[in-house]
Amino acid sequence: MRVRSIVSATLLAAGFALAPVKAATDVTASLVTVVAGGPGSWSYSVGGWGGGGTVSGTFAGTDNDLDGQLNSFAGEVTGFSMSYSGGTIVAPFALGFADLFGLVYDLNGGPLGDGTTLAIEGIGASAPGLLFAIGPGPVALCGTGSVCGTIEGPAAGVIPEPGTWALLIAGFGLVGAAARRRRPARA
Repeated sequence: MRVRSIVSATLLAAGFALAPVKAATDVTASLVTVVAGGPGSWSYSVGGWGGGGTVSGTFAGTDNDLDGQLNSFAGEVTGFSMSYSGGTIVAPFALGFADLFGLVYDLNGGPLGDGTTLAIEGIGASAPGLLFAIGPGPVALCGTGSVCGTIEGPAAGVIPEPGTWALLIAGFGLVGAAARRRRPARA
């Protein structure tokens, strides 16, 4: 019975130490820099996140309806990747084409979110516990100090602080001391 209590207390303490990491959110007001690659491919990046991180990635596709815009809702996007790293608020993560829920880019050679031709541009991708959404334009939102992009994911720096370690170790010590005190004396 005593062993069961000790094991239960130990598992409870370990459960608190290994509890799921809370999600964190970071925002930017910066425009997304887009650079044409080979035919039908582009690379992009955006900084200015509150935690100092950077998003970079690629997308590919063809303007099938010749409207001057690459639009995933029209089936024109054929490839997508993004990665976020270097931030102090959100932990690094990456998303791929299967995670993309929307991408619209004016093929004017300008930054995504500038809204110079058709006014609405943006990228949205998500997976369980992760989100990258930036835009839509127009200029009234992106690049003017207003929130233009959001990143959500696990909080960065998931290593417990020294105070947390001290409490955890003290808890294990108290469990051990209680177990030792309850042990019957041997004759």
